[in-house]
Amino acid sequence: MHQMSHYGSDLDDVNNTEELSVTVAASIIDQLMDHSMAVGLASNGDQTHIYRPDSSEEQRGRLMETLSEVRAYGQRPLGDFIYSVGGHLNQFNALTVVTSSVDLQWAVSLNDLRNQGVEVAVVLVDRSSFGSTTDMQIPLEGPHR
Repeated sequence: MHQMSHYGSDLDDVNNTEELSVTVAASIIDQLMDHSMAVGLASNGDQTHIYRPDSSEEQRGRLMETLSEVRAYGQRPLGDFIYSVGGHLNQFNALTVVTSSVDLQWAVSLNDLRNQGVEVAVVLVDRSSFGSTTDMQIPLEGPHR
């Protein structure tokens, strides 16, 4: 979680984009694992965590514990992180990005992964819901190849 991407009344409070992003990620993990799908996690916050896909209950516990500790204090831009994770993905993988970042570079990196056959999806957390004046249409109108 890139620090400059998140917004809210107080990042120590629960009413912010960081907390909502973690909640969304946890819900996605639960849904997929409830359907016996193997799920991994790559998070880029104050620490980097990468877990390969697995469908065990132990994996669910690891992922939930990791999400509970993720903080938006990272300095690495999301686009750079996606490029680094992309080296571990192929046409048999899917990547869902949960972010409130309006930096267009992440959209370019996702597009590159999509061109390599990786299924990609984005959950864009609306910063304006937490008082930000950032125009959230910017990433949606980014470069398309």
